[in-house]
Formats: sequence, C-alpha cells, structure tokens
Amino acid sequence: MYELLWISGFVTILLVFLMPETSSATILHRRAARLRAVTGNTAYRSQAELTHGHKTPGVIIQEAILRPFQITVLDPSIFFANAYTALVYAFYYLFFDSFPTVYGAGVFNFSFGAQGVAYVSIIVGGIVGATIYIGYQQLYMNNYWYPTKGWPVNEKRLEPAVISSAFAPIGLFIFAWTSRTSVNWSGSLIGTGIYAAANFVTLQCLFFYIVLSYPAYAASILAANDFLRALAATGFLHIGIPMFRTLHIDGGVSLLAGLTCFGVPGIWLIYHYGARLREKSRFAVGDAPQ
Repeated sequence: MYELLWISGFVTILLVFLMPETSSATILHRRAARLRAVTGNTAYRSQAELTHGHKTPGVIIQEAILRPFQITVLDPSIFFANAYTALVYAFYYLFFDSFPTVYGAGVFNFSFGAQGVAYVSIIVGGIVGATIYIGYQQLYMNNYWYPTKGWPVNEKRLEPAVISSAFAPIGLFIFAWTSRTSVNWSGSLIGTGIYAAANFVTLQCLFFYIVLSYPAYAASILAANDFLRALAATGFLHIGIPMFRTLHIDGGVSLLAGLTCFGVPGIWLIYHYGARLREKSRFAVGDAPQ
C-alpha cells in the first residue's frame, strides 16, 4: 500500500498546485472578492454568494452530504450510472481474485514473478481503451462533429459505451474459457486486456455524460459514485475466493460475465432515451455547453 500512497500523494500535490480552477461559480466568486478589495465597493457579489450566502455552514454541509444520494434516488439516469459503475468496480476486484489460481499452481503454474507480470495485461488494456476514447473525442468529435454539426446532444457521448459495454462480458467469457491447461496462457491475457479496455471506455463515457448533463451537481454525483463503488467493492471482495472455489474459474468468471451483460441494455436505453429523462429531471440541464 505504500506504493499507492506515494503515487496518489504525488498526484494530489500536482493537482492542488498546477490544475487550474474550472468551476464558473468559484471563478466568479473570487473575481467579485477581488473587485470588492480593489474598489472598496461591497455591492459586488457573485451569483453563488447571492444564492447561498445566507446559508449556515451546517446547512451547506448537510446539503453536500445528502444531495448526491437524493439525485441518485430521484434521477433514473444517475441511478443506473452509479449502480452500473459500482458493479463494474466490484467485479474488477472479484476478477482479480482469480489471478493467483489461474497463473499460479492452479492452472498455468507461473513463477511468483511471472504472476505479477500477468497484471500488465490490464495496463495494456487500459492504454488501448484510452487510445480509443481519446481518438473518438479528438478525431471524431473535436475535428469533425463540432466544426460541421455543432454541439451534440449529451447522449452522443455514450456512443462508444454502447459498443464497449458489450465487449466487457466478451473479455470475461474469453478469460473464463481459456483459463485451462489445454489452452495457451495468452488467450486469458487477451480476454483480460479486452475487459480492461472496454471498462475504461464505458466508464469514461458515463462520467463525461454525468458532468455535461448535471454540471451544477457533478462533484456531488461523482462523490456519491465513488462512495458506492468503494462500498460495493468492499462487500464483494469477501465472496471472490469462496465463489471461485465453488464454481471454479470458468463458472465463476462466466457468472460475472453474465451479470455484466445486464449493463448493455441499460447503456443502450440511456443513449436513446436519456434526453427525455433529463427533460423530466429537476437536476439536469440542456445540451448547450456550460
């Protein structure tokens, strides 16, 4: 865990000191404070100060804690996004429990060092997924769609996820049924890479869709999403080894793949009907850039 602490600590320092502020409300608040200091005119107030200036710290903290879960319960799109990403996160942890058995003495009998190298397939899959997603955003959306057709509906951001969500169970099925001595070990690593790449694309699409559709509450929604993902992963972590002992690798991972399939129609439904759901939501906004 020390390695994770070092990496996350270093990245946190970079974010705090080098990442610019992007919240329009915060930028305007700071600008109003500077104008008051320079001019001495206390009439300068930002919209955030006018809206929330009368609230006590206790009310602000209460809203910050309760609002994410309120949106999750009342908004179908957010409910699905949080539930789906929580399951994906939990299945990731369950999936990793199969690695020591598959690449250890259970199947392929890798050495201790080679077992660690097997996890590199996840990094490779993540790089492939990032390349696909960045390519879609830069080459298709930024270079073609914006200049020729203007700002799209927010649901168009989910187009890659409609495809990638179907590849996640495919990757799991490949891993499940190639993790045997009669098949070369490369087959299971290919399945792992496909699964990692598909999940990366799907999650990035969902997170971007949330930020665009709910900009005023994006931080709260993503915080609730993070909490639910961690909660699901913590709970599912305890069933991984018993599940694989009972169902074995092929049956256990196939079960995860089958459950992952339920996310495919969910992504499709949000892609086609998300705009109608946003029209009925009191938290979402339209498709104009914020």
